[in-house]
Parts: sequence; structure tokens; C-alpha cells
Amino acid sequence: MTNKGPSLPPSIPKILLSLFTGLGVAFFAFYFFYYDSAPTEVSLSKEVRLTEVVLSAMPKILERWKEGDREGFYGSKKWKCSSLPHSSSVTSEFFKCQPRYMECWAREEVGVSSNLSVQVGEKKYQVRLKKNEETGKYVQFITKAETQEPLAPSSGIYINVEVEGLGFWPMILADTCKETYLPERVYSYGARSEREFPSEEMMWDNFGRKIFVDKFLVSNADWEFWTKKLEDPKILVLPKIGTTVEEQEAFCASRGKRRLEAHIWDAATMTPSDINRAMPEFIIKPWLPWTRDRRGTFFEDALLNPYWKPKKADCALAFVHECLEKYTYQPMHTDNVAWSGVFHVLGGVPERFRNSIEPTLVEKLSSSHLPAMAREHQLGRRGEKNEASGFRCYREVYP
Repeated sequence: MTNKGPSLPPSIPKILLSLFTGLGVAFFAFYFFYYDSAPTEVSLSKEVRLTEVVLSAMPKILERWKEGDREGFYGSKKWKCSSLPHSSSVTSEFFKCQPRYMECWAREEVGVSSNLSVQVGEKKYQVRLKKNEETGKYVQFITKAETQEPLAPSSGIYINVEVEGLGFWPMILADTCKETYLPERVYSYGARSEREFPSEEMMWDNFGRKIFVDKFLVSNADWEFWTKKLEDPKILVLPKIGTTVEEQEAFCASRGKRRLEAHIWDAATMTPSDINRAMPEFIIKPWLPWTRDRRGTFFEDALLNPYWKPKKADCALAFVHECLEKYTYQPMHTDNVAWSGVFHVLGGVPERFRNSIEPTLVEKLSSSHLPAMAREHQLGRRGEKNEASGFRCYREVYP
């Protein structure tokens, strides 16, 4: 599927500014573009001041992009964003690096003003996003394929930052919220067997490879940006299901990624017995993301107690079949997390992978279709494909 790319300035980025967290994990990048006109002495001075003001405003803009609705105004009387109507399926994580949220923020519809006051020297400047007069929007979603720039991020937003009295500056904000890094170490493929034989394990490693995995399944919101076909606003947060393998691969490719592979998923979800030891002689696999076996978990309770009913905390960890009657599925809830930082590891919608090792076993068995007592709620357990399944992407950065 081919989409028309955004109308970017006809020059190559001259400045690439990267901001890192203290641990160097999160990466935020944006590009500044210059036009080809030769500046006069007066315009050069104005451009320098514009640069100073924009750089001073960027931490606030990046913070809003990264943290989204940190005030928690979603669902309150202050929330006026009609393109993001209230839904009990939505959690605060959905608004992080969310183009729709930034559009509503620029329109003063999320309860927080987008007019930023920045002081440079002895003067205060008013900074805000500039509306595109052709589209009527402040924010334009882009992908790496659309920019055709080798240094562009896999996805992000294209905006114009306007400084009152000085002009505006186009830039790209990279989506740095939806991926997690897979540490370099030795891993193993497949589920833990009833009797563990370490010598028979299929082991592999990713030394020298920089692999980044999507934290969440591809959502209807993500899919809408790609197809340019509007989805029901009330289901934007839900995983996109019912797509073909070809469509999934094309979607991932548009962001410079690939469809997630089964062995990488196992690596991202199975907590190592010794995280500090990157080259173990053998690997002891866990049953669950947060413990090595089922003892003391609600899975065991459901197996032993025929009258078992799930608690909200249980369904936050794994949205199993019993949860459907009592609670709303929240696909971006962050309690269901694995050691690497990927979420919704067990339960929820079925999930499909590419599997070059066992090509017919492409479906994660654990889902909300099965009761909590089912033994399929185990890491690494896979079956044949289900047409109503979701998917994720991953990317590899080469030296």
C-alpha cells in the first residue's frame, strides 16, 4: 500500500538534536530545516534569536509529546477533544507520543494551554504550534518511508513551531514511546517443558545486534494513520485485528520495521534467571512473565477453585476469559509487563508472529478466549493462526 508523503521543506536537515535520559534509554530527536534564501545581517540576527527561543521551548514541547495527558484531564469536563472521546479502554499510556493528543493540545482542547511563554535574555516570547493553512491541522503524522530521509525516525510528527514576531521553524518529533530495547545476551526459543532438558534447548544470541521491539500491539489508531481511512474514535486504542500477513508486513515496513518474530518475542518475555549473566551455559525458562511457575498465582487459584472469580488486579496482569464479564479490556495498561519492557504478554487478543523455526506455530495461545485454568497461559506456547489476531513490529539498527 503506497501513501503520499508529507510536504516537507525541500532541504536536507542541517541540525540533528538528540536528547537522552540519564540512562540513555529514551531517545528524542527532531530536525531543523533551513531555506535556501541568503540571509541579510538583520534576518540573520532574527534567525539567531528564533533559534535561541525555539531551543528554549523544546523541552516543554518534548515533555508534552512524551508524557501526553499527565494531568489526567481525559474524561473530565476540561476535555474537549472530540477526536479522542472518552472510553473506559483508554489508559494514560495511550496519549504518550500520540499525534491526536498533540493536535488537540494545539487546539486548546485537552485542558492545558499550548501557548508557551519562553524567556530569552530580558524578553519573553510566546511560542505555539502553527496551523497548516492547507490542511487546517497543526500536526502531521509521518513515517520513515514518507520522509525518504535516511536519518528520519521510524515514525513521528511533523510540526511548525511558531515564535510570535520572529517566524516559525519546521521540525520532526520522533515517536520514542512505543519501543523497548532487547539487551544483548544469550536467549532460548520455545516454551518450558514439563521436564527441563537444558542440553536440548535451542539457544541463540543477539550480540552485536541492536533490536527494538514494540511495547504494545499495533492499534487501530496506528492502522488509521497508515491507511488514511478513519476508524471509529471509540476503538482507536484497541489492537488492530483481522489483517493479513501481507498487510502486517507492509505496515511494519512503512516504519522501517519488520513483523515480530517468535524467537525475539520469547527473548523479550522470558525473564533470565540471572540478568547479570549474559552468556549462561543453559537457560531455565519461566512459565509466566513475573514468576518462574504458576504456584501462588491466580492461574493456580483458578485451577484449584471451581468458584474462582477474577479480581481487577488479576485481569490487569492477564486479561483472561473470566475478565470479560467484569472488567473492560485495556490494551495499554502497564501492569502486564515483561522484563524487557514489552506489555500485554498473556491474555488479551490473540497475537500472531513470524516463525522461521516452526512455520506453522505462529499464534500466541494465551488470550481472553481461554479461562484462567487453561495451561495455554504460558510463555512460548504457540499454535496455528487465528484470523482475528493482532501483531507487533520490531526493528534492528545496524552499525
